[in-house]
Amino acid sequence: MVSELRHHIIDRLGSEPEHLDEVLATFRYVKLKRNEVILKQGEICKYVYFVSSGCLQVFVYDKEMNERPVISLQKTTGAPN
Repeated sequence: MVSELRHHIIDRLGSEPEHLDEVLATFRYVKLKRNEVILKQGEICKYVYFVSSGCLQVFVYDKEMNERPVISLQKTTGAPN
């Protein structure tokens, strides 16, 4: 996971930023089960997530409590882009 995140950061910035190893050391690997909720309504998000494989979906509820998807991210495993 760390090598994938390193590649992603360097790819987006165009070069390896100073102190990258220190930043990467603050991340920890978390494996979630399908349909597992990582943040519930009203909770404050305390973390930054990097999806190395699988799918992440964000939903909001309207006044009538109808669920509406807002964001759907998908990352397939394999060689980095």
